[in-house]
Amino acid sequence: MAKKTSGARWSMAVPGREEQYQLKRQALILEAGKSFGKKGYHNTSLDEVAKALNVTKPALYYYIRTKQEILFECRAYALELGEQARLAAWAASDKPLERLRVLLHTYITLLTGKFGSHAALAEPLSSLDPEFRTEIKARLKAFGRVLEHLIRDAIADHSLPRCDPKLAVTFFMGSIHNISRWYSPDGPSSGAEIADAFVNFTLYGLHSRPRSAASNRAAGTKASPMEFDENPRRGERQGARKTKRASAALAE
Repeated sequence: MAKKTSGARWSMAVPGREEQYQLKRQALILEAGKSFGKKGYHNTSLDEVAKALNVTKPALYYYIRTKQEILFECRAYALELGEQARLAAWAASDKPLERLRVLLHTYITLLTGKFGSHAALAEPLSSLDPEFRTEIKARLKAFGRVLEHLIRDAIADHSLPRCDPKLAVTFFMGSIHNISRWYSPDGPSSGAEIADAFVNFTLYGLHSRPRSAASNRAAGTKASPMEFDENPRRGERQGARKTKRASAALAE
């Protein structure tokens, strides 16, 4: 009886054949996506992908069949990380603004940690064939709706001023996905530091209100979209405190 229990524990500890295959396939796909960086997705062949990975083409075909599959799987995995970030945000706080902060911070940290400098993630959706594109677009819209609801709830409880949630989400996602075009794990800033900076940039942009035309007239100045009522140093200190609170909540 003891031997059977020991054997059962060992079988649970060692990944099965299918699990090993999936782990190797995911690792290969993530690395394959990076190989598009030098020449671009459309100018890179599967032969070049195999060479970059130091594997034979038949070995590559054991895990993937087309470049489309690489691109699709990379985008799908990024969305899985987005779901992980959402779960972390919901676990960290019940306040919409804090959830938004933790979600964005966690998502950027996961993307930079798992993907690093990743050409496939920066590739536009139009590069995907329709059958792949439809699924990714639907999942992106669902993720965007989560962010929109958080912004609307934060506006409702007055933790954010009024704004257009759809435009705000477009800004968020465009900025975040563009990180993969320039980020390098060997660069001067870590993924967590970039997450800190981007979250602060993003939420300060929503918190700051341009001066109204009336207040500018009263002050005898012309209206300027670059002039804000909020003291930038005060805003910087407030944002640093909020980021520390969000990070502490996530760590718990």
